[in-house]
Amino acid sequence: MLSERVQFHKLAHFSELDGESVSLAGTVGEVRIMERSVRIRLETENGGVHAYFEEHPGLAVGDEIGLSGDFRTLKGPRNPGEFDFRSHFHRRDVWGNVYKPSLTGFQPASGLGISSFVSSVRRGMSDLFRQKVGGDAGALMSALIVGLREEIPEEIRQDFADTGVIHVLAVSGLHVGYVLLIILAVVKIARLPYRWQKWAVIACLVLYAILTGGKPSVWRATLMASLYLLAKIVQRDANLWNIIATAAVTLLLIDPRYLFDLGFQLSFAAVISIVFFYRYFEESLPERLRPAGMENPLLKGVSGLLLVSLSAQIGTLPFIWTFFGKIPLIGVVANILIVPLVGVVVSIGFAILFLGWIPLVGVALGHSAWLLSETIFALAKGFAAVPFASIQAGQPQPVQLLQLAAVMATVVMFMRRVLWRRAALAAAVVANMFIWPWAMKRKVMDVIFLDVGQGDGAVVRIPTERGVKTVLV
Repeated sequence: MLSERVQFHKLAHFSELDGESVSLAGTVGEVRIMERSVRIRLETENGGVHAYFEEHPGLAVGDEIGLSGDFRTLKGPRNPGEFDFRSHFHRRDVWGNVYKPSLTGFQPASGLGISSFVSSVRRGMSDLFRQKVGGDAGALMSALIVGLREEIPEEIRQDFADTGVIHVLAVSGLHVGYVLLIILAVVKIARLPYRWQKWAVIACLVLYAILTGGKPSVWRATLMASLYLLAKIVQRDANLWNIIATAAVTLLLIDPRYLFDLGFQLSFAAVISIVFFYRYFEESLPERLRPAGMENPLLKGVSGLLLVSLSAQIGTLPFIWTFFGKIPLIGVVANILIVPLVGVVVSIGFAILFLGWIPLVGVALGHSAWLLSETIFALAKGFAAVPFASIQAGQPQPVQLLQLAAVMATVVMFMRRVLWRRAALAAAVVANMFIWPWAMKRKVMDVIFLDVGQGDGAVVRIPTERGVKTVLV
């Protein structure tokens, strides 16, 4: 209740400033280079605001500043299916935007706090990638390793979204997994004692999570990997379901608002789906098609990656449909080709961090990263151009999500002969779920007035004897 009252007072305070010229003072909490501007997060005594500069103002995290400009509160969705940026940023304690800002005061950060240190390290790594790799490839490496994906052009991000591989641009379990493999290789080379190896890996993973900005998806993967390693240290069998539950409860105890974070939802939906469906699919396949029984390493790797990709897509599909209004159909195939390449780019990125200072080695690694990154861009663009690579499905209704879940459950049950009777019953239930909403649908005219800026726009749905006619005014 206290949290709700605090948020109410913050909302009331900033609502009074909407449309006014304001003067604010506070601490710089974040500096992000966007595609067309530089966004500064200012932490004031009443909450956070975003200030957008046309050019980099030369500020760093921890600086004490004053600024003036035009203040606007965050607007909620104004058309059906739009993403609710207001709720998204309110959960992050951001309450408005300052446009045309000008600095009225400046006091550099005193000392070197954790936030300013992490920010300077992230920016230094990003600058190194831009220097050694350059262009969009350097921006991709910054996104993959330190989580700064705002520098990637919108066109490339859209290709990744249409292809169903947008998840590789957000540091998550995939990237933590690659980092885990790299750290394990390093500690083995160092010949540390067994338990010291595990503690060293846990410490490195925690540092990496902090370095990437501490997103819920990163902490989920870090907690799960750390809990698994702790089980090895105390010589206990690790139960994946217990590890997943412990990681989720821990994050929600730290901040219950994580429950509404898209990264949290997608991350846990993907890992739960992989743990459940991968084993189910493998047991349902004929013996010769199971990855575990294949002798050819290439076929074994491709088939295993295919099952992992398919399993993850099943769990994340409802969330992708809800938040992005589209259903990617080609994502399963695209992930098989793009995800391994992303792993190689991540490995080269860490090699650049440690070996990039060597002239010839740094140049060779930079060119290799550029070539692989351009290959990834070409694959994403090619997959996105395939007809029906993704279906624009609009914002789903709750009954549609229920229908989707029922269809997927029915298809999965049909894969096991012992479940055919249950699958037949489920198919009958699914048929009713589609028939009854259609039969009971009221035949009324539906008018939706759209916010199109300086103009008028309305979508009119008119029931006729030949079906529903749609008119755009």
